[in-house]
Amino acid sequence: MSEKDRPPMKHTPLLILAALLACLCACAPEPREAAYSALEWKDDVYFLEGKPFTGIARDAHKDGKPKGEYPFKEGRLHGLVREWWDNGRLSTETNFDSGKRHGLNRYWNLKGQLIKEQVYEHDKSVSEKHYDPK
Repeated sequence: MSEKDRPPMKHTPLLILAALLACLCACAPEPREAAYSALEWKDDVYFLEGKPFTGIARDAHKDGKPKGEYPFKEGRLHGLVREWWDNGRLSTETNFDSGKRHGLNRYWNLKGQLIKEQVYEHDKSVSEKHYDPK
């Protein structure tokens, strides 16, 4: 093949990178899920089948409606924890970083009205705002 017949190389690295990213995304495993009740808590770490749990644990009310969604990383809460009242309305959103509350946390009453926002920095409350629902 002569040089003039060869395709230009300037886009080749980008195409290789795009193909690699597509493969990684397609091959990435879905987060592991478990029932919250299946987890074991020992020494401030949650375990599933004897190993620190990484994934999402779910809890449900007696009627099957969601009660809680708990993301874990290496046995510690990590990410946005969400909990619901038994009427199906959201009750709390709490951000965690390696087992400690960190960031904005919000709380709602049974009617679905925001009643409180609280900000934490590594489990220490740094601000709190209360709302008067009407």
